[in-house]
Amino acid sequence: MPAAAINKFVRQGEIDEVHRALSPSLGGKKENYFGVLYISKKFNIPESEAASFVALEGTTDAGIDAYYHDKEKKTLYMYVFRWSEDHILFRDPLEKLGKHGISKIFFDASKSENDHKLIVSLKTCLFENWKTIDRVVIDFVFNGDPVDAEQSRVLGFLREAVEDKRSFIESYLSRIGESPGMHDMIFHYISNINNLGSITSSRQTAEYVINFDGSLSVPPAKGEGENQMTVTFLSLGDLYKMYSDLGERFFEKNLRSGLDEGKMTNLQIRNSLRTIIDGQEEPQNFALYHNGITLTAQDLEVNGPSTVRMVEPRILNGAQTVKILKHFVDEESQKQKRSSRKKKGGESSAESAGGADKTVDSNGGLVTTTTIAPASLQKKLSETKVMARIIQSKDEEFVKRVTINNNRQNPIMPWNLRANDLVQISFEEMFAKLGIYYERRENAYRNIMEEDIEGTLDSEKGVIEVRKLAQTVLAARGQIDRISEMKDVFEGEVWYRDTFREQYLDIDPRKLVLLYKVQFRLQSVIREIRSAGAEKYGYAPKAKNLIWCLTLQGLMNDNKFDKLVENYGNSTGVEAGLTEILKKMASSKIRFILSDAFDAKKYRDHMNEGKFAFLRSKATLADCMKVAQSRFGWEKKTL
Repeated sequence: MPAAAINKFVRQGEIDEVHRALSPSLGGKKENYFGVLYISKKFNIPESEAASFVALEGTTDAGIDAYYHDKEKKTLYMYVFRWSEDHILFRDPLEKLGKHGISKIFFDASKSENDHKLIVSLKTCLFENWKTIDRVVIDFVFNGDPVDAEQSRVLGFLREAVEDKRSFIESYLSRIGESPGMHDMIFHYISNINNLGSITSSRQTAEYVINFDGSLSVPPAKGEGENQMTVTFLSLGDLYKMYSDLGERFFEKNLRSGLDEGKMTNLQIRNSLRTIIDGQEEPQNFALYHNGITLTAQDLEVNGPSTVRMVEPRILNGAQTVKILKHFVDEESQKQKRSSRKKKGGESSAESAGGADKTVDSNGGLVTTTTIAPASLQKKLSETKVMARIIQSKDEEFVKRVTINNNRQNPIMPWNLRANDLVQISFEEMFAKLGIYYERRENAYRNIMEEDIEGTLDSEKGVIEVRKLAQTVLAARGQIDRISEMKDVFEGEVWYRDTFREQYLDIDPRKLVLLYKVQFRLQSVIREIRSAGAEKYGYAPKAKNLIWCLTLQGLMNDNKFDKLVENYGNSTGVEAGLTEILKKMASSKIRFILSDAFDAKKYRDHMNEGKFAFLRSKATLADCMKVAQSRFGWEKKTL
């Protein structure tokens, strides 16, 4: 009798049993028989048959563990199984799927002897059945909560890389000339635990069909593959709707989140909008006054001379223009709403006045779920156009280069260029578990807080900035010589990877938060040291980074460190109790460490000559740590 008739959910005992029965002939790891049982139960087939659709040795290099073609439903299922409650274990297979898995399966039809036998089997299935497949479903099955996986910033980021390859699937399944867009690609996170419910589907793909008066298609440069650009004019109404629908997601490929271009630029854009809305100026003039924007899209299809279809559009340049537009329209809508209420004696309708409801999307960005501008305002917005360059490319590095070169009008700091690295998004998710916002993109925190009109974000938890986190990590590890070299740290691949080690993602984030906030009380620590002798410790302000490193070592060497993490590691606010602890450490330990270390003749000579460069050297820190070990039993700690 098929397993589906017994129980829908897979149990550990069942895995043990089927592994004992099948592994002598099929081999494989015990945990991979989770997939065998799941497919057997779901599709009501014998376990021995289900095993032929599972990579029993583990995840393939394409990122999937199993597949099944349901001929009745005309659906190809691809699976990733994890016998765990931790959704972050889907990170590696998702990354493989996005980088080369989808293209390997749907683009490279050839079968290599190096291919995993499951991938060979899947390619054979596709070749024989592609005409009967209407949709591709990618299911991630585990024992955790699907909501956690759905809301994961890391998985959301990696899922976009998979979605970027959607055209490979569409091209493969439309080989006889069907129009594109007929085949669905669907993501599911599925819990194997019955009390956590069933399936949580990923967010709906955002798709827009835009009307325009004409366009210019620029062919790809030689050697640039399928990189394409379309130049056209988009209405402000379309841009307003995209931002209202997508929220901060609209800017996630940008290096910044609405960088403030200056009061003059903001005022000019608002004035242009005001004169157009008031009828004092023709809508056509807006495109003449302003430079335009640059967007990218997962899929771009120009349909004749008058419409373009865009899937998951993202702003690469022009975020500030779009943000000002959104703020202006929302303010104008509220103004007309109040005016309408007065005229109607306190009553108004959404259709006449406009309004918006705010929610938070699966990646933590704010989204406007309903946005209705007054009819007269909508008409003006549809008539007002801005020049737009729309880039389509499957090469993420190419899109990144486009973004960088389109933002040259403002200084680009090296940490801006790292904003969309996977490790930075991983840190963002790690700190989000504490309710703390990690600002990997410049100005993102300010913009989100400004738009959080419903108060869904906890401002008291604070924000951690990417550059200051890097300095904290370096100070905690005693790399004093790098603390002031942030450009080099972020520009150099070796230094950057060494600073943002992925192993730090596995530590208690409260530990990093506690160490991070020490920098905001360094002046108090320095004043406490100098209070013991202003003349003797007159060099202390010049030794800020040295004192920072010693203070962090003092905390990590404290036998109550775990308790300090528990008490002070939940927000970036510096509590009075922590300040007193730091000041006591300064007066009772750090000042003596400095005094003893600098009593050496070489340091006295440097100070007498007014040479203080030694305060920034690793050798000096090492001498201080020798004193700390001798006097207070400190050991050099690291993260």
